[in-house]
Amino acid sequence: MKKRNLVSVIVPVYNTSPYLGRCIESVLHQSYWDIELLLIDDGSTDNSLEICRHYQELDSRVRVFHKENGGVGSARNLGIAQMRGDFFLFLDSDDALAPNIIEQVMDAYTKFSDADMIAFGWQKIFHDGSTEQYLPGDALVTEIGSGIQTLLTNYNGYGGGYPNKLWRTAAFGGNVPKYNEALFYFEDMEWMVRMFLAIHSFGCLDSIGYLYYIRSDSTTFRTDNAARKEQGYHASAQQIRADLACQPELAAWFADRYYPEIVNGVLHAWKMGHSQLGRWLLCQMRRCRWEILTSKHISGKIKLRCAALSLLFWIR
Repeated sequence: MKKRNLVSVIVPVYNTSPYLGRCIESVLHQSYWDIELLLIDDGSTDNSLEICRHYQELDSRVRVFHKENGGVGSARNLGIAQMRGDFFLFLDSDDALAPNIIEQVMDAYTKFSDADMIAFGWQKIFHDGSTEQYLPGDALVTEIGSGIQTLLTNYNGYGGGYPNKLWRTAAFGGNVPKYNEALFYFEDMEWMVRMFLAIHSFGCLDSIGYLYYIRSDSTTFRTDNAARKEQGYHASAQQIRADLACQPELAAWFADRYYPEIVNGVLHAWKMGHSQLGRWLLCQMRRCRWEILTSKHISGKIKLRCAALSLLFWIR
């Protein structure tokens, strides 16, 4: 019998013990058996590591790694370094995979034989049990430039963040791009831009595969760190602009859409009393002010604000 491809499922773990069993079992109960589940404990202070080791004893497909806390990017990078799979995907430890989705995606690779990645649908699950579904359609995408544009402008399409995608390891020639550990918010989108730039085509599967549970205490939805998240977002967006330098037209397209956010971000930061963030954004704006002022696609209103803020910088 022909040996089936091995699929690596990489799960960074940090203090998610109440949800971890649900996550792990959603992987181990997949109809596709040829899986390795990499649980990367990022210095948890609850009993998450013990839960991981318990499942390792129960199922030989589970591999557990423990490291000092370094952030989710460093945990994902360790998973990339340790994985053995012909294909791989990421899963957050408080989320889950839908039953049989890996089997469905591997079958889709038969249909889209040239695809380097397949994106599948995902579902938000709210506290009250209500749900929202996002499906990417059913197609092979060969225009990677337009794919990146959709990724960056339509989060609910096959954008959907990093988890609803299963990648072909060989597409990266043995060198899967690592996460930029200097970034701490929106870092998954920056990583995906580099991943998209490295592939030639990808398929879309019109089936729900990723179950995204909304938690009010998660980093994404907390409001007590708004200024830090805003700075993290802009740091990642600026790195995306640098990543796209190899595609000048795509880089210009992104700049025309992103640069107004810097200008408005300065004003918003000051309005909210985040003076340190405002000063930092003002410095970032000045670095790209000539691109803003000379762009044919940025509005005159934004240009006027940019000019006024630049003058304010010199006065101060």
